Amino acid sequence: MKTEKRYLFKSIFIKFVLAFTIVGLLPLAGISYFIFETLPGDMERDMISNYSQMLLYSSKNIEKKISEYNQISQLIYNFRSREYGSIIEILDNRQSQLVEDFLRSTVYSEKYIESAFLMDEELNIKSYFTQNAFPFVEGFNMSIYPGTEQIPVDKRSLTILPAHEEDYFFRSESTVVSIVRNYLDISYLPEEEKVVSVFSIEVNTNFIKDIIDPLSINKEEQVFVLNSRGFPVFSSFPLNDPEKPAEIYNQIIPAAREHSSGVIPSESGYLFYREIENTDWFLIFKLQHGSIYQLINEFKKLGLIIISLMIVTLIALALAFSRRLSQPIRNIMNQMKLVESGDLTSEVRVKSHDEIHQLAQAFNRMVKRLNTYINKAYVAQIKQKETDLNAIRTQIRPHYLYNTLEIIRMSALDEGAGNTQKMIFALSEQMKYLIGYSEPEVTLMQELEMVKSYFDIVHYRYEQRIRLDLDIPVELQNYKVLKLMIQPLVENAVVHGLKPKEGKGTVKISAAVKDDILKIQIIDDGIGIDADQLIALQSRLDSRSADTGKTGEEHIGLSNVQNRIHLVYGSTYGIKISSRKGTGALMTITIPAEKRSEPC
Repeated sequence: MKTEKRYLFKSIFIKFVLAFTIVGLLPLAGISYFIFETLPGDMERDMISNYSQMLLYSSKNIEKKISEYNQISQLIYNFRSREYGSIIEILDNRQSQLVEDFLRSTVYSEKYIESAFLMDEELNIKSYFTQNAFPFVEGFNMSIYPGTEQIPVDKRSLTILPAHEEDYFFRSESTVVSIVRNYLDISYLPEEEKVVSVFSIEVNTNFIKDIIDPLSINKEEQVFVLNSRGFPVFSSFPLNDPEKPAEIYNQIIPAAREHSSGVIPSESGYLFYREIENTDWFLIFKLQHGSIYQLINEFKKLGLIIISLMIVTLIALALAFSRRLSQPIRNIMNQMKLVESGDLTSEVRVKSHDEIHQLAQAFNRMVKRLNTYINKAYVAQIKQKETDLNAIRTQIRPHYLYNTLEIIRMSALDEGAGNTQKMIFALSEQMKYLIGYSEPEVTLMQELEMVKSYFDIVHYRYEQRIRLDLDIPVELQNYKVLKLMIQPLVENAVVHGLKPKEGKGTVKISAAVKDDILKIQIIDDGIGIDADQLIALQSRLDSRSADTGKTGEEHIGLSNVQNRIHLVYGSTYGIKISSRKGTGALMTITIPAEKRSEPC
């Protein structure tokens, strides 16, 4: 019984079930906690912060519009007629057409202005102009509206009446705010100034609606603009209960006395308020809990969808893993086929400790024993013979090449071809350098000897019109450089710079050490490189992905050297090229400065 329980516990299927439960359900539990516990509180705080910012933005825009209407109301002081002068003279001469022209210009100065009036001190409308076509109520007196009692008190100030309907026009359904200013005869002393007329601009409350529309989430949200006495200037919905604005105003008054803006929590939601500067208005926004929960519930629904998708994904992964349970068995079968074909190096690797692991271990032990037996009896002898043969071949190839070059050189000498034998000798020296040194790094002196051997051939090939000039301090000759690092650059200067040039040319090699960096310069006075070609060449060399195929066949040597420097010393070192067409080229190699303790 105990054996069966132990086997059941080690079963791969039981392990999969446990792993799936732990790995799958724990993250889902964490995500669920975040979605249903942490996220709602964070969202509610973010919404409060966002609405406070939106309220600030809206109040600033309303204050800006009121300031604009204040400036328009002051235009009455600037209106003049060539014949009659100011409004005072126009009114004294009863020039109704000029008065109408002034009122018309006021109405059309801004899109929300619907009408403009001139009234006497008792607020009887004497002259008007309106954009609508409704008949005017003759003899209408504006004193019926709340707030008009402030007009004579605020003699030199702007008075803003709360929102009201246009009762002075028949059948008008517009709601407006009256921007009222006393027009004073300023020719008198301030204490003796007379009110000539009362100027009123009727502004449609849609100007407030267009500003505060972004605040509303849905139709249930309420936005008010109330004045300092609780009268509504604007409401986002019809006021069926006239006491409701005053009730809301009374809620914010205690807090507004201490702070010009704030958020007041209530049972039904939050009450945001902000005083509109340069007015006695308050912008008030009532956010219902239902709107907050609506948005939070939408995120919860999204969270449920995500969790459901994750569960579906986990089920799909479980099915995929179940199919993959047979993969280790397939691996064992494939390794058996390899052994059957003669490959005794194969080994089945299973990291688990279940039944498949035991089977894999038994198979591996069998293959190892078989491999050991065959190696002792047969394979060891064959490998030894192959090793001896390869060693002999390795010794024969360089020796054969040197002997062949020496025979050709002596034949050229016997035939009187002195230059040819010298060129073959130089080539032989280069071959010894290439094959003889197995280390990737050599001394600077050894590399320069290779360059000299190369130039021996160049001298005879180009009839000594190309000269090599070495300017290498003795103390630098034992510094380490990469094997075949300088010769490809010298060859590039000869082939691409000096070969096309008419007349003689020089390749100069110099070296210096500064700040632990060995700098080697190869200078030629050849034809130079075109600016666009130089930029393209340097860009390809600097690219880490550059290779011989991308750099071009004519610059394979430069690319190989650059890649080897980057691989050995890092990308901060390498080749830099500068040139100007017709004046030659300068190639600079930089590598870390390091001496070889014992020269080769």
